[in-house]
Amino acid sequence: MVIKVPYVTAVTTLFSFGLIFGFGHLRDYFRAGYAPICEGPEDFYFRRFYRRMQDCFGRPIAGKPDAWFDVVERYSNDSNKTLHRTKNISKCLNLGSYNYLGFAAADEYCTPQVIESLKKYSASTCSVRVDGGNTKLHVELEELVARFVGKPAAILFGMGYVTNSAIIPALVEKGSLIISDSLNHNSIVNGSRGSGATVRVFQHNNPAHLEEVLREQIAGGQPRTHRPWKKIIVIVEGIYSMEGELCKLPEIIAVCKKYKAYTYLDEAHSIGAVGKSGRGVCELLGVDPADVDIMMGTFTKSFGSCGGYIAASKEIIDHLKHICPAHIYATSMSPPAVQQAISAIKVILGEDGSNRGAKKLSQIRENSNFFRSELQKMGFEVLGDNDSPVMPIMIYNPAKIPAFSRECLRQNVAVVTVAFPAVPLLLARARICISASHSREDLIKGLEVISKVGDLVGIKYFPVPYVTAVTTLFSFGLIFGFGHLRDYFRAVLRFFFFAAGGDSPAGTNPKGYAPICVGAEDFYIRRFFRRIQDCFGRPIAGKPDAWFDVVERYSNDSNKTLHRTERTSKCLNLASFNYLGFAAADEYCTPRVIQSLKKYSASTCSSRVDGGNTLLHLELEELVAKFVRKPAAILLAMGYATNSAIIPALIGKGGLIISDALNHNSIASGARASGATIRVFQHNNPAHLEKLLREQIASGQPRTHRAWKKILVIVEGIYSMEGELCKLPEIISVCKKYKAYTYMDEAHSIGAVGKTGRGVCELLGVDTADVDIMMGTLSKSFGSSGGYIAASKEIIQHLKLTCPSHIYGTSMSPPAVQQVISAMKVILGEDGTDRGAKKIAQIRDNSNFFRSELQKMGFEVLGDNDSPVMPFMVYNPAKMPAFSRECLRQNVAVVPVGFPATPLLLGRIRICISASHSREDLIKGLEVISNVGDLVGIKYLSAEQEETTSVEKPKKLQ
Repeated sequence: MVIKVPYVTAVTTLFSFGLIFGFGHLRDYFRAGYAPICEGPEDFYFRRFYRRMQDCFGRPIAGKPDAWFDVVERYSNDSNKTLHRTKNISKCLNLGSYNYLGFAAADEYCTPQVIESLKKYSASTCSVRVDGGNTKLHVELEELVARFVGKPAAILFGMGYVTNSAIIPALVEKGSLIISDSLNHNSIVNGSRGSGATVRVFQHNNPAHLEEVLREQIAGGQPRTHRPWKKIIVIVEGIYSMEGELCKLPEIIAVCKKYKAYTYLDEAHSIGAVGKSGRGVCELLGVDPADVDIMMGTFTKSFGSCGGYIAASKEIIDHLKHICPAHIYATSMSPPAVQQAISAIKVILGEDGSNRGAKKLSQIRENSNFFRSELQKMGFEVLGDNDSPVMPIMIYNPAKIPAFSRECLRQNVAVVTVAFPAVPLLLARARICISASHSREDLIKGLEVISKVGDLVGIKYFPVPYVTAVTTLFSFGLIFGFGHLRDYFRAVLRFFFFAAGGDSPAGTNPKGYAPICVGAEDFYIRRFFRRIQDCFGRPIAGKPDAWFDVVERYSNDSNKTLHRTERTSKCLNLASFNYLGFAAADEYCTPRVIQSLKKYSASTCSSRVDGGNTLLHLELEELVAKFVRKPAAILLAMGYATNSAIIPALIGKGGLIISDALNHNSIASGARASGATIRVFQHNNPAHLEKLLREQIASGQPRTHRAWKKILVIVEGIYSMEGELCKLPEIISVCKKYKAYTYMDEAHSIGAVGKTGRGVCELLGVDTADVDIMMGTLSKSFGSSGGYIAASKEIIQHLKLTCPSHIYGTSMSPPAVQQVISAMKVILGEDGTDRGAKKIAQIRDNSNFFRSELQKMGFEVLGDNDSPVMPFMVYNPAKMPAFSRECLRQNVAVVPVGFPATPLLLGRIRICISASHSREDLIKGLEVISNVGDLVGIKYLSAEQEETTSVEKPKKLQ
C-alpha cells in the first residue's frame, strides 16, 4: 500500500516541521575536550521536537497489559524535558499492547504451569544453549513450534528483535544478495547490514517490482566482478507492524520460485493472530509452509511471552545451531518464558482440553474487523487489511500527535502514537492494536473516545479539511525555519566561546537453488563438529544449581542426530554462569518473582515506548544506576543485543571504534553494524592501544582525512573465553589522554567480583565516572535475563530515543525484572540479611581455591585471581570430546570451547564457579578433572612452569 497524502495535508505538515526545525536551530545557535557523543540530525530532532511530546511515549504501567490496565500519571516542571512519576494511576482501555490473544493476563491454564516451571527451573538458566542452558522445556518448545508452523525443525532465541538481526548474518554473507521489502522492520535492516551481503530494496508489497529487481540483479551479478550471486534471499513480513498490512505472499513466492531465490518470512505480528487455527499468513492466504524457506516469529505478542524462533528445514536449523552467534553466545530463554509459550500454543491447538484457543482466534478476528470498519466509517484514514489486528490511523501534523494521545489518555483510553524515526518524518500516525480480550463494550468505548478526539484534533481527513492543511503547513514551516536559524547562531556562539579559551563540549539444494548453508564454517560443522556435538547443548531437567540433572542422549547415525532418553544423571555443574547462585530457588527472590508473575504476567507484549513500561522496569533502571554508581541506566531484554544494538546507536559513519582483539562476538557484531571505522588493538595491551590511537588521530578518516567525529574504545571487564581481568586503570589513562570514550562490557564481572559485587571498577579501584558507558548482563550473577547500559543521563536519554532494540523490541519479562531487583537487594543487604556479602565472599574464595588447585595439578589455566571463569587449555581436537564425555560419565558437567568461539587451534575447557558450590563440591570436581586430565593427557605444565603468571599465559596463546 502506498500512502497517498492529501495535498493540503502534506503542505501544512511540511510547513509545521519547517517551523520546528527553524526555531530549533535558532535556539541552538544562541545556546551556549571531547566530541559530543549525542550529535546529529536525530539528536536535533529529539531535543527540539520529541521532548515536547515525550510524555506520550513510555508511559509506566502498574499491572498486566490486559484489555484494561493501570497507567501511572506523570508531570513535568521543565517544559517536558524531565518527567516525574506520581502515586496516582488511571485505569485505561489498552489499545496499545501486542497482547493479541490475551495470554499476557493471568490464564487459567498457562499461569499455574509457568509458576511451576519457575519453581522447578528458576528464572534463568544462566548459560547459553550449548553449555548448560538447554533444558527439556527448550527442546519441547522447538518441537512444538515446528509442528505448529508446519516446518521440520525450529530454533529459539531470547529476544524477538535479535532473531532477525542475528540470524540474517548467519544465513548470508559477502557475495550473496538480500532483496528486502522497503517497509521491513528495523531488525531486518540491522541484520541485513551486518551480514556483509549486497542489499537491494523493492517497493513495498509489490511483486512486479520484486521481479524487476531480481531480473536486473541476476543479469548484473556481483558488484565489480559480475560473478553469479552465491545465494539470493527475499525478505518480507507477514503483517507489517507500522502499516497493519498483509504480505502478498502467494505472488511473492511465485516470483521467488521463478528466479530460485529463498523466501524469508517475518511473522512477528501474524503468527498466532491470524489464520483459522492461528498459524499465520500462510494459513490465512492458503500458502504451503514448505514454499517458505525460513519462517521467523516472536513469542512476545500472541503468546504472551518473550523471545523468538526460526523454523525451517532440519539442514538450515542444524546449520544455525552450530554457527549463529546469538545461539552460541547468548543466554538461553528464561524457562518460565519458554513454558508460557508452550502453554499458550497448547491452548491454541486445543491440547488443554478446551476450545478456548479457537474462541480467542475467532474473537480477535471479529474484534479487528469490527474496529477497522467503524474507524473507516468515521472518516479516519486507516491503513492495513481486514483480519489484521494492527490498524494505524494517519495523523501527519506534528502538533496533533501529542494532542491526540493526551486527550485520549485524559478520557481513559491509552493509544500508541508513532512518529519519526519509527516512520518517515511526514507520516506520523496512531497505531491501534486489538486483542481477543477486548469485549464489544470495550471496543465501542474506545471508538467513542477516538471519534470525539478525532473531531477535536481534526484528523478525520476524508474529506480533507482545507484549514487543517493550511495550519499544518504553517506549523512545520515555523518549526523547520527557526530550528535551522537557532542552530546557526549556536554554532557561532560556540566558535567564539572556544576562541576565548573555553573547552569544546564534551553443495546443491533439493530445490535446485544455490545451497544456503555453505562456506568454511559449514564444512567445519559437517566434518568435525557433528562428531562431538553430544558434548554441547546437553538438555538439563531442572535449575542450573551447584548440581543439576542432565538428560542422557544417544545416536544411531554416528552422532549426526541425537535422541533424548527418559534417564537423567545428577551432575556437578561447572558450566553455568550462575555465579552467585540466584538461579536456584531463593528464599527472598523466588516468592517475589512469583508474585510479580501473578501481577504483571510473563510478558508485557509491548516495547517500552508503547505499553511495555511497567513500574518494575523503572525501578530496576534506577536500582542498576545506583548499583553501578552511574547517573542513569537503560534495560534491554537480551544480553547479546545490549552490545549489538547499543553500539550502532552510539556511533556511526565518521566515528572510530578501537576494540580489544578478544572482545565478545556481540561487540564485533554491533561494531560492524554501526558503519564506523573499526581498528583492533592487541588483547589487554594499553601500549598498543595508545600507539593505535596516535596513528588513527594523526591520519583521520579514510580518504578524506577529516578528524574523527568521535572515538570509542571498547573492552570487557572479564574476558569470557580467557577469564582475564581488563587492565582498566591503564586503558582509562590512555583514553583520557586522547579524549576517547570508554565502553566497558561487564557481562561476566558485574555482581561476581569486587568487595560488594560492583565489578572490576570496584575491584581495581577505578572511579566509575571515568568509564563513559558501562554495559552488563542480568543473566549471570543475578539469575535472570536481559542486559543494561549505565551512563550519563544525556547518553541514556539519547539511547532511549534512538536505539532500535529499545524502541521496537518487547521489554524485559516482568518476572525477569523482579528477579534482578530482588537479587540486587540481597547483594546490597536490603533484604535485611548478610547473605549477599556471604555470597560474594564465597565466590571469591571458591574461584581462587579452584584456580590454585588446577594450577598445582599441572593444567594450563588462563585468567586472573578473583575471576570465576577459568579456562584450561586442551588444544587437541580429539581430547576435547574425550575429556567432556569422561567427566560426564563421572557426573561432572564441564563445557568444552572450540571453534568458532575460539581460534581453531586453541580449544579449551571452560570452568565456571558459583557461590552455591560447597568446598566438598569443588573437591569432588577437582578429583574428577585431575583423573580425567591424566587419562586424556592435558596436564601440559611441569612443576617449574606452574609459577608462570596468569597474565603471561594469554600472551603466549596469542
